[in-house]
Amino acid sequence: MKQIFILFSLLLIISCKNASNYSSENTSFKKYSNVIEALKDANDFNEDNGTLKLLSEDTVIPKIQISKQIFEGDEESLIIEQTKRDLIYVIFQSFAVTDIKEIEVTSVPIKEDKTYDNKFKETIKVKREIAKSILKKYLNTESFEDLYKLEGTIYLPNEKFDLLKNQELKNIYNDLTNM
Repeated sequence: MKQIFILFSLLLIISCKNASNYSSENTSFKKYSNVIEALKDANDFNEDNGTLKLLSEDTVIPKIQISKQIFEGDEESLIIEQTKRDLIYVIFQSFAVTDIKEIEVTSVPIKEDKTYDNKFKETIKVKREIAKSILKKYLNTESFEDLYKLEGTIYLPNEKFDLLKNQELKNIYNDLTNM
C-alpha cells in the first residue's frame, strides 16, 4: 500500500511539473522574422488561394497584398469597410509580431472566380512610429502586444484590437492615410 502511495505521489508531482510547461508564465509572445511567415501562421490569408501575396522582396519595407473574398451582390459600403478593416488588422498585426520599421499593405478584394476587384483596391504605407502614435491616441499604450490576449497557449486579438478594427475603423484609417 505504501508503494502505491509513493508511486501515486511521484506521478502527481511529474504531472504537475509537465503542466507547468503550458502555463501562461512560459508562453511568450511569438515574434516572426518576416510578415509573410506571420500571416501564414495566423491562417487569415494564404498564398495558395491568392489571398496573400508578397509584392516586394525588400526586407526594409515589406510590400504585401491581402485579399478577402467577396460575393456577387455584396454591398459596396461593406466591401469598402472590409478592405479598410483588413488593412488595419494586417498593419498592426505585422508590427506586433515582427520587428519591421515600416510596411506597405495593399488590400484588394478577391471575387469568387479568383480575380481581384481593383475598384476597391487600397494601399497604405506606414512607419512603426506612426502606428505607435495611433495606439497611444486611441488605447493609451505604445505596445502592439497589448492588442493580444493569451488564450490557452496562443495569443489572439483582444477587445483593444477589435476597437481599432471596428468602432474606430474610420478614424484609424484616416489617421493612417493622413500622417
